[in-house]
Amino acid sequence: MMWFGKSYYKYIPRSAILSFKNAFRLLELSNETIFVQLTPSIWEYDNSEYRKLQWDFREQTGIEVVAHELLHDDDENRIVDADPSVEILTEAYCIHGGIRLLRYYYNEGRQVVPRSEATTVLNYEVDRDGRVVWEEVYRL
Repeated sequence: MMWFGKSYYKYIPRSAILSFKNAFRLLELSNETIFVQLTPSIWEYDNSEYRKLQWDFREQTGIEVVAHELLHDDDENRIVDADPSVEILTEAYCIHGGIRLLRYYYNEGRQVVPRSEATTVLNYEVDRDGRVVWEEVYRL
């Protein structure tokens, strides 16, 4: 079970979480929190079927990329992925008033894929509260 709140949305837009359709339970609560339960029981987390579901959720939302970016934010020697699936750019790249630019690369099945395999790009700019201030979708 996971809960995502306003401070998280500056890294992953709410819509990226809400668009995940394979969760056992996904609720948007009145306080702008999203509750996600991937499996019927917490004890099923190690089941191979649900492990795949967990990775699907991570890939679609870009959680792994966000975690990596945040852990290595100040690392001058980090390796830059030349074929990213998700990009998180700082305020310097935002021209619509946001503080983060998030770029997702999708294939025809709306799965997050490396840029080299993508057919569609989804760009978001989010403000300090995680609200999307600009969004653009275009085909490659």
